[in-house]
Amino acid sequence: LGATSRQVFKIIAMEYMRLIIIANIIAIPLGLMSEKMDPSYYKPDPNYSIFVWVGILSIVITIGTISVQIVKSSLANPIDSLRYE
Repeated sequence: LGATSRQVFKIIAMEYMRLIIIANIIAIPLGLMSEKMDPSYYKPDPNYSIFVWVGILSIVITIGTISVQIVKSSLANPIDSLRYE
């Protein structure tokens, strides 16, 4: 309804970022619990940086996917989408 591509990106990105952050908040304690439940004798110290890198990677993948979809929808002809509605 007249929004620019940047505004659409901001709205969609904020919605997905909220979900990604909630998913990471849930996943980090579960990942730490799985290391504590390991029955092996040799238990190395947990590497907490892996959780940070996975969180950053999930955000980068999300932003990349959103960007591709926004560019694709921005370049599409609005007449084509209105024709099928």
